[in-house]
Amino acid sequence: MLKRLLRQIDKVDVVSFDIFDTLLKRNVRHPKDVFNLVESKYNAESSVELKDFRSQRVLAECKARENATKEDITLDDIYTNLPYDQETSAKLKTIELEIESIVLKKNDLLKQAFDYAIDQKKNVVIVSDMYLPKDFLERILQREGYSTYNKLYVSNSEGLLKSTGNLFKLVMKEQKCSPRHMLHIGDSKRGDWLAPFKLGIKIFPIATHYKNTLYYDCPKDVPLSQNLVYSFLNNSIFADRYFQIGYETLGPLLFGFSEWLHEQKEQHNIEKLLFFSRDGEIMLKAYSILHPDENTQYVYVSRRSLLVPLFWSCKSWDEILNLIPMTRFTLLSAFFENVGLDINAYKENLHHFGFSGTEMIPLKDFSEKENLRGLLNSILDDVIQNSKKEFENFERYFNSLNIPSNYGIVDIGWKGTMQRSYERLLHLAGKKDLPHGYYIGLTSNLERGNAFLFSPSNNKNESKVWSFLGLFEMLFSASHGSVKCYTGDEKNPIKQYDFEFNFNDDTRSSYKKISLIQEGALQFIKDFHKSTLDSFVKWDSENAFNGLCNLGLNTRKEDLSEISLWKFYNTTLTPLADPKLSINPGMMKKDFSNAAWKIAYLKKLLKLPLPYFKIYTTLRSKLK
Repeated sequence: MLKRLLRQIDKVDVVSFDIFDTLLKRNVRHPKDVFNLVESKYNAESSVELKDFRSQRVLAECKARENATKEDITLDDIYTNLPYDQETSAKLKTIELEIESIVLKKNDLLKQAFDYAIDQKKNVVIVSDMYLPKDFLERILQREGYSTYNKLYVSNSEGLLKSTGNLFKLVMKEQKCSPRHMLHIGDSKRGDWLAPFKLGIKIFPIATHYKNTLYYDCPKDVPLSQNLVYSFLNNSIFADRYFQIGYETLGPLLFGFSEWLHEQKEQHNIEKLLFFSRDGEIMLKAYSILHPDENTQYVYVSRRSLLVPLFWSCKSWDEILNLIPMTRFTLLSAFFENVGLDINAYKENLHHFGFSGTEMIPLKDFSEKENLRGLLNSILDDVIQNSKKEFENFERYFNSLNIPSNYGIVDIGWKGTMQRSYERLLHLAGKKDLPHGYYIGLTSNLERGNAFLFSPSNNKNESKVWSFLGLFEMLFSASHGSVKCYTGDEKNPIKQYDFEFNFNDDTRSSYKKISLIQEGALQFIKDFHKSTLDSFVKWDSENAFNGLCNLGLNTRKEDLSEISLWKFYNTTLTPLADPKLSINPGMMKKDFSNAAWKIAYLKKLLKLPLPYFKIYTTLRSKLK
């Protein structure tokens, strides 16, 4: 569209732009939604509650037009027809102008056309049928970067309408141009298309509504909160696709979570929030944008760094195994790492019990296979000895953090393993102050744990997250490797694994795109917070999860083919979803179970327009 418009601009001397839904867009689905926001703000500031202002405001405008003595009316004309006292009407009018200022923003696409016309030395005018004051519109246009036009024509100021053709006649008279040398650009069929066309003016019709979002969706009849977020996102256009994906998927989720987290913090009188690595890195960045002055800290932990220091307190292998979260199949070398040992130091043990170290061990074998139990018993003393050492180093690290008595820990969540392990370590260390835990989601009950997206008592979103868990977790990737253990060294208390995205050019490329997604997410938080629209938004899980859920479940074809091949680290680096056909049902079952993005796996395998989430939930219930 833009290229066609620029070609039309080249052919004329005078370029006329409409304002609303052309140069400026409102961050609401419908212009009348502004009146809902006016009512909301008025009620928040007044002791007497106002009801049904939207209907009253619409009716007042109709009455003002019926009684008009000129072609158009002013905002004052409308407010004299409202059924309120003078003080209330005056306050409502002030609020309406404030809300209009808040929701209005430049149309990025038409701004390019406007700037092009200016650069080409065209005579640029702005023409609008609008009741809002001319000086108000001038301020908004100036704020949004429209400052070098020749003249602004507003119907209520001139007493003439575009829709009658009279305002265009005035423009041509004052600008001394013939219709064939003038181009008008706008979205209204009557005022921007038919009226100028009848006068012989060239027109470039544009649509009132364009769907610019990739993943955030919004049916027409939705709560105002979702309406505002969608409209804001739909009015934002970016050159980089991954930046835009982050802006409208991860951004709203982090915004919603951060606001929920702040409410939880206030409710529980939390003195300090500890953001656990590595998922907590992007969460802390998001939270700090909205609440920059609060007491927060990034803490280096991992499941492995909190579990290994516990093993010395266990009385048997069965107790140790119950602590370690394992999938249906576990790589033996990864198991050794999980219990704190380097498998390369135990080649004789492996050989003695018939193992090479590269085996993928089914979960049931840990309790049923004698040779595996024999191997475990042969390394138990070393596991205990290493565990005691790591426990001492854990104590040194956390003592250095100066944690207050009432504090919270923040992490992505799931089973609550990190908090349970952490609290058990605190108990072993003689610490009595236990934290509150705040999570994106929890699959099991946690005594001092709360979750935003799903929990055992409200698990509507759990299956959705699980269907693209690998992708979900990748978007929370930190900029450093996972914590292996604590060293006991005051200067360098943390030992980390190599950063998995530095493995090769392919993984580095994937991380660059993940970083763009995260940059987009953080930019959304900055922009939406700056807009002050967040004061009108209720960030429930549905609103916050909308875009990211659609990214995981309803991925566009051009994104699915590339993102599904990003390497996900779960003991080994494997693609998120790369199905391999096999005539062996057992191999297919194992391949599906190991896929980190199961919806993408099914889509790439079946390649048909099917209800993939329903298929996934059915398979999940049968594979349990």
